[in-house]
Amino acid sequence: MIYDKEPAEAWASLVHEVVEWRLRPVLQVYREAVNSLIGLLEQVAHSRKEEAIGHIMKDLSLWKEFEAKSSAPTNNGRKKRKIPVE
Repeated sequence: MIYDKEPAEAWASLVHEVVEWRLRPVLQVYREAVNSLIGLLEQVAHSRKEEAIGHIMKDLSLWKEFEAKSSAPTNNGRKKRKIPVE
């Protein structure tokens, strides 16, 4: 739709839209390249996120294991807490 009120402006808008429509196939290669790049970046980000989640889950598991061991009762009935040294 052309919304210009002046005939000269309406004509310029129409020509602009036709040229843009004709160039769409030419510019399609850029659109495809950008979309492919976005897809690749999404794959990399997903892979890194999953790797980070794996590390976090392992850390939490080790933390839980450490807490269970360090809060076990000792011979005198007191709980013994260990401080990790790295």
